Amino acid sequence: MDFVTKRLDDEKMLLILGLVGDTPAGYGLAFDVVEHAFMPEWQRAGYITQFFVAPEYRRQSLGQTMLEFIIQWLASRGVTEVLLNVSPDNRGGEQFWKNQGFVPHRTRMKREI
Repeated sequence: MDFVTKRLDDEKMLLILGLVGDTPAGYGLAFDVVEHAFMPEWQRAGYITQFFVAPEYRRQSLGQTMLEFIIQWLASRGVTEVLLNVSPDNRGGEQFWKNQGFVPHRTRMKREI
């Protein structure tokens, strides 16, 4: 919460709330990332850092509507590529993103010590 509230005036960040009627049912957080301090080869991209639809509202097009809004916002800023991470344990999420036209791009790995 602190991370988001400190950046509410950041014009490179988009925070959306998905409503069903007056009920909050999901949210998304995306950035227009121009550069990445730790990756000099970085090229400008949109990055969806958080995306959630409450289980009772899934498979009702809310996620697709929210994603379309994010994509339109990024496109209006001249962004031509969108990146995100999805956990390999999140089969439903992985399928959602594939259904939206996303394809595997890189492999992220970790090791516990």
